[in-house]
This record gives sequence, structure tokens and C-alpha cells, in this order.
Amino acid sequence: MEKVMVPVSKADILQAISKFPKKDYESLLREIEKFARTDRKVTANFVEAQELNMLSGLISIGGDSLEDTERVYD
Repeated sequence: MEKVMVPVSKADILQAISKFPKKDYESLLREIEKFARTDRKVTANFVEAQELNMLSGLISIGGDSLEDTERVYD
């Protein structure tokens, strides 16, 4: 299953937490504290230059980037 990041407001999170059974609050708090302590570093994935060359010309519409973008998304 693919993970997807979705922006969620603090108010939505608090509202969702308020619906948890009170007996689960302590467990939930421990999980939140554990998550807050984890080191969330961004790692780079490197690829060989030949792999990047395969992407050249994949989308080749023209020389105007604004116009190209509009064509791709329209």
C-alpha cells in the first residue's frame, strides 16, 4: 500500500482525538510523544546519470515552459 501525505489542520486532528475513547488517551499520547522524538531526516536517493538520460525528451512539447506546463495540465 502506498503512503500518501495529506495536509491536515491542527483543529481537525484535535477533533479526531476528541472522538477517541478516554481509556485510549494515554496510549495515544505515548504514540504522539514517540513520533515527536523520532529523527525525521530527509534522505536523498541517487541514480546513475544514464538513468536520467532516459528521461530526456519524455515530455517534449516546445520551448516555452509556461505554455508546455499548460499543455501538460490541460
